[in-house]
Amino acid sequence: AANSTRRSFTKQSWPTWPAAVLITEAMKMETEVQAAIAGKVTAVHVAKGDRVNPGEILIEIEG
Repeated sequence: AANSTRRSFTKQSWPTWPAAVLITEAMKMETEVQAAIAGKVTAVHVAKGDRVNPGEILIEIEG
C-alpha cells in the first residue's frame, strides 16, 4: 500500500499523454502515476493522504 501525496490535475482538466497525474509515496519513495491516455478527468477517487492499494482505481479519464 502507498499514500497519495499530490496530484497535478483537477476534475474536468485535460491532461496530455504521457502525463504524471498522481504521485504516490511508499517507504519514503515517490512514484509518478502516468495517464494511460489523453482526455478529460471525469472522476477522482483519492485525496491527498489516502491509502491506496495495487489495482485500485484512482482517477478516471475519458478519451
